[in-house]
Amino acid sequence: MSRTDREVTQRFRETLLCTLLCAFPDMQRREFRRDVLTTMGLHMEVAERDVPREHVKAIVRAVLDSGSLMPLGDALRHHAPEDRALPWLELTVLAMAGFAPLPEKSMLRLIEVLRSIPYDSLAPCTLTRYAAESGGGTFAADHRTVPEILLWLADRRGPAVAEPLLRFVALLGDDPHVVRTRQGSHLRDLLADLNAPPAEGADDRLIIQIRLEATGPDHLPNSRYLLRSAYYRQRLPDGPLQRIRILMHDEAYSKDELIRKAPPQLARWAELAHEVHRAGGRVRIEFLLPASLLGHEAECWTVGPSRKALGHNYPVVIRSLERYSDPWINPTSWRRRWGNLLSSGPDADISNQDADVSNQDADVSNQDADVLSGIEWPSLELEKPGDLAEWLSERSDLACIGLSVPYNDLTPAAREAVHDALLMEGVPVMLWRRDAGDPDEVMAALRRHRPEHLSELPEAVLQCRKAGRFDEEHVSQRITLLYDDPHCVDPAQDSPYEGMA
Repeated sequence: MSRTDREVTQRFRETLLCTLLCAFPDMQRREFRRDVLTTMGLHMEVAERDVPREHVKAIVRAVLDSGSLMPLGDALRHHAPEDRALPWLELTVLAMAGFAPLPEKSMLRLIEVLRSIPYDSLAPCTLTRYAAESGGGTFAADHRTVPEILLWLADRRGPAVAEPLLRFVALLGDDPHVVRTRQGSHLRDLLADLNAPPAEGADDRLIIQIRLEATGPDHLPNSRYLLRSAYYRQRLPDGPLQRIRILMHDEAYSKDELIRKAPPQLARWAELAHEVHRAGGRVRIEFLLPASLLGHEAECWTVGPSRKALGHNYPVVIRSLERYSDPWINPTSWRRRWGNLLSSGPDADISNQDADVSNQDADVSNQDADVLSGIEWPSLELEKPGDLAEWLSERSDLACIGLSVPYNDLTPAAREAVHDALLMEGVPVMLWRRDAGDPDEVMAALRRHRPEHLSELPEAVLQCRKAGRFDEEHVSQRITLLYDDPHCVDPAQDSPYEGMA
């Protein structure tokens, strides 16, 4: 930055801060200004002035020279906690201190334009709705003014992310009461310069993770599990995971109570329901389960007044909680096999362009068969747990295995071998039927929906479950899909909950 640019930026900072401080009515009083300076420890640095604005200018210069930006916000929060000018000042201090989700220059320009918009015609409920639709997580209802909402979006827990703040501003700029004003035009021009994302987030997928964690030893018949949920936004097809919110319920459930008592707790989280509605069907639900619960019929959970199963509405998969949450498990094999899953697809010979229609239909069927033949079904009649690991070591590219025995019916040796296949061999996807039936029926049911890649298994299983939903005994209602995406993991999953130190 050139010297001229630095001088212009400094003048802009001084002017904006001076304007914001003068917006506090108490700044007209000498005693108030003196108290603010004393709280910041600058009372000896700034000579008093008879003209309030001149005194404020001197305060601003001293604050900028000393770098005491955050103490300025703290002092005014202490001496004028209810003043309507405070959120604008706090937001500006946040931007100048480098903690806002936008670069300082962009954030200050945004504040300058937003302060000029007349908000009297906007009802608090309208602003609350825009805040909720911004995708910034759970909205605190006591934040009802524009600067309070902006401050909430800019100063959330976790990494600074600009999209929710810009979405809120975009919704505000499109409001009928703002769009016709001169300030609204300035706001839209500024958003265009900032390259704001679409307000609707059309390319996002909602990932809901429902975590059931044992409150004690989970091998006991009366083990109880604590319900915890988190939901994320992921840019399609495989963008980074952005956490929106963690939710926790303080009641534990036994295995027998899970289907009956745990789902209504999800329905009580209104913000989660709002995110589901906003996602417009682009949702995947993942159950993070300990080893003792991998046989749980997770897709049968019913949430909402219609009492329709989650697995008939959205792709529902289970995941290994141990693999998800244990940072000491080497992910190399897991990622390699996952890469093979993503690259799987039909490889049938389609070079014969003169084949007749019947042959083309046969080719399509063969292509589908080739895709699903990428699922292999090893023997689970093991002499020792290492037999499966040895079998997998000869198939380093294999990404998906089927269990020919229901998970809950596995012998101790077979169950240990399956866990080893997950945690040590890195198999990312497993499939089984929960009743002791023919695995070929599972394959036949999936093949009717013609997945083109193994990565489409969650959607294929969803279609399978929907098609067979009127027959509770149909194989489609007994399929469990373990689908562990190594790139869909929250590295800060165990960070303190909201409100904890």
